[in-house]
Amino acid sequence: MPIAGIHIVSQLWGQRYIKLYADVVIPSLLAPGNLPALAPTPSVYTIYTTAEDRNTLERHPNFAHLTAAVSSWCQVEFSIISTDIDNPYETMSACHGDAIARAEQRDAAILFLQPDVVVGQGSLETVRRALEDGRRLVLAPGLRACHEALAAALARHDGNDNGGAEAARPTARDLVALALRDLHPISLSLMWEDGSVNSYCSHLYWRIGQDALYARCAHMHPLMVWPQHKGVGFDHTIDWDYFYRACPDQDRWFVAATSDEVCLIELSERSKFADFMTRVPATPRSLSRFLSRASEQPHRALLRRPYLFQSRDLADGEWQEPHAAAESLVEEALRLHGRPWYAKLFSEPDTVVAPIARMMSQTSDRLARLKRRHPAVGGAVYWTFRRLFLGVRPIYRMLGRLQR
Repeated sequence: MPIAGIHIVSQLWGQRYIKLYADVVIPSLLAPGNLPALAPTPSVYTIYTTAEDRNTLERHPNFAHLTAAVSSWCQVEFSIISTDIDNPYETMSACHGDAIARAEQRDAAILFLQPDVVVGQGSLETVRRALEDGRRLVLAPGLRACHEALAAALARHDGNDNGGAEAARPTARDLVALALRDLHPISLSLMWEDGSVNSYCSHLYWRIGQDALYARCAHMHPLMVWPQHKGVGFDHTIDWDYFYRACPDQDRWFVAATSDEVCLIELSERSKFADFMTRVPATPRSLSRFLSRASEQPHRALLRRPYLFQSRDLADGEWQEPHAAAESLVEEALRLHGRPWYAKLFSEPDTVVAPIARMMSQTSDRLARLKRRHPAVGGAVYWTFRRLFLGVRPIYRMLGRLQR
């Protein structure tokens, strides 16, 4: 079935994100093989932001360059959100939910462009080719680098410090090289060969010299979703449960294998998440415990897929050693994860409770939405369930501490 169009979506607010998006991300989107590669497919680009931030963005020369460059085939529009943002993740999910509903009305593919992710040249051309091949989903991992260093390096890339639309257009391999020089502490905490790893190990990395990384990633960014099933929504985020609800047929997925195909570099301040990193031993059991609390079957399927962040051509022999190590690790972790619950009850009780706690958390979120829509009925149901959930969660956390 031919595609009706593409609905592009970004959500951003606050001076930091507006500046990062306008100075650094927009030039990457206008690079060869990105937004220009989507023309002439009829498209809409919806930017969710506050009224004040819209005014700031519209005054930026790079934004004017963007709207002019795509005007013949893409309508750029704003959707104004409230300035009262208590929970940015809830607000982001609300923006995604609205964009999904709009795209589904047109039977359009959805392109999720994050305001702090620099897109390597050719990445959106890969999306176009995937759509032409009948794929319904394009997935790729992002690599987190330090915003402070990388944004400055990108602005200087062609010897121009003004950050203009003609600056900062490195190739995907250039981007990877720059990111590897200034990896974010979160990325450094996921280096498996260091002997300990972040307990939330949704990504795992192995170094290949100084200019490449071998990766295994249970969670990837759904860069493009063309829903097979409409109205399925999500309980968590687009990369947790929406992508596989909307596109359950894994034969219609395109999962990038290298940064030459899809390159996503996420920029974060060096201090971001500094208080949320817990290190655990780098063992199959640690990975298995992560999978018990933070994965569904599609995530575990993605974990089997290798991915290379590369800044140069790699010979097969250069990545065979990390590949063999990753294969052994993933197979053993999946074996441990797949044991029946009674086999884990005494050795790893937290992994038995984790799926229950996750299910209750998701149910709590659903009931919270019900409470907002129907205060009289939903409130009573929500608070009854919430008390039960808050009783189970400390047990899970206590068991987790005992296992470390």
